Amino acid sequence: GFLALAEKAEPADLGDVLGSLDDDQRLAVVKALPAKLSGAALMEMPDESQAEETMEHLAAEAPEAAGEIVEELPDDEAADLVGGLDPEDQERILAEVEDREDIDELLRYDPETAGGLMTAQVVTVRATDTTSDAIESLRRQAEETEDFPQVYVVDDADHLLGVLPIKRLVTSPSTRVIHDIMEDTEIRVTPEMDQEEVARIMSRYNVPAVPVVDGGGKLLGQVTFDDVIDVVEAEQTEDLLKFGGTSADEELAAPWTDAVRSRLPWLLLNLCTAFIAGGVVYLFQGELARIITLTIWMPIIAGMGGNGGTQALAVTVRRVALGLIPVGKAMG
Repeated sequence: GFLALAEKAEPADLGDVLGSLDDDQRLAVVKALPAKLSGAALMEMPDESQAEETMEHLAAEAPEAAGEIVEELPDDEAADLVGGLDPEDQERILAEVEDREDIDELLRYDPETAGGLMTAQVVTVRATDTTSDAIESLRRQAEETEDFPQVYVVDDADHLLGVLPIKRLVTSPSTRVIHDIMEDTEIRVTPEMDQEEVARIMSRYNVPAVPVVDGGGKLLGQVTFDDVIDVVEAEQTEDLLKFGGTSADEELAAPWTDAVRSRLPWLLLNLCTAFIAGGVVYLFQGELARIITLTIWMPIIAGMGGNGGTQALAVTVRRVALGLIPVGKAMG
């Protein structure tokens, strides 16, 4: 009964359900569900580490099932799912994947860069094609591509020349050459660009996707808006954790032991500085005893200093997040 309901559920809802199960139950459900649904649900799990643990177990017990899951995912999501695994586990899984070239290529890049975010699945037309040729080409490519927010115009060597608005394509005469109706695009990123900068560019120019090109201008792939939404959420979480003085690497769903391990060293350092401040008060206890008014100012100064520091930190972190001030300058 549960499996029948799971097959009708949305992947995001099923991801929440998988997150609430223990390891054995989660593994059993993932094995029982169709590979396409299992992969989508694993990608939607709130805690990425749980998805990685599930794939680790599958790599050891049923690599063929893990390979089928990866094969059903878009290449960028497949790379994300196996990217955090040990090289041995990655190879066990990818050995079962028939078309693994795109995934292998994406795994070369840092996961927090444009190359790590992008998908190599793009829809392209040649600049020398006519509109009728381009429409026929789009029909063929649409059968193999889940979605294409942008149509890119390339030359015979796959160098990016521009983008093709669908409206111009369908309203132009069938003999019109694509080069004449395409739009030039300067909005492009390199695969090494940090993911936060990619998100900022897409937000600034309001584009559904941004092309990724190499140093020679060759089209490698694209970063789509759904990937950027996840990046913005992750980066804002990191900024808020920094604002609270918490390690940005701390997982929100991690157990309390991990929180203690990451925070305790800094709390101990803070305790030492508090003892130093207390020592200063101890050294001047005679003056404090003679002038009682000084003791009144002590909590006032401490409280105002804390409030002022918190406000300055909040404004500075937000300015860094929006790119209004460079990170190095803020740290200085």
